[in-house]
Amino acid sequence: MASISATSAIGPMRRPLMSGRSGEKLLIKYDPRDLSRIFVRRLSGRFVEAWYRDLSWPPITLTEQRSVMRLLRAQGRQEVDEALLFKTALRQREIVDAAQRQTIAARKSRELRPPDAPPDSRGDSLKGIDSRKPTQDEEGLEGRRE
Repeated sequence: MASISATSAIGPMRRPLMSGRSGEKLLIKYDPRDLSRIFVRRLSGRFVEAWYRDLSWPPITLTEQRSVMRLLRAQGRQEVDEALLFKTALRQREIVDAAQRQTIAARKSRELRPPDAPPDSRGDSLKGIDSRKPTQDEEGLEGRRE
């Protein structure tokens, strides 16, 4: 629903809803978390539920719809139909899902590698010990024994 208008959003239900209302605005209400259903106020004051024309499209949020419209306008598209809107929304979802998978993989990779050794601030890191050579402490002990 590129723009919520009674003629494009309601589809086959529009004749009974719009009878006698030429040029008159309809009150349309919707849940911004799910634009797959909208509610149109009839002349009697009661609301009628209307769905997408093509029920195979998934529900989208108002935020997704606006984001897709901004993207398509930025690409220079002036006319946007339902198919283009939903295909673009699904493509954006795929991009987000792929980015989440990459983020999860990177985080797991970081968690599995050993921690980085802290930089040696004193410069006296552990060195290999050559047991063939006496250390300074051992030389001092040998002198006392004699």
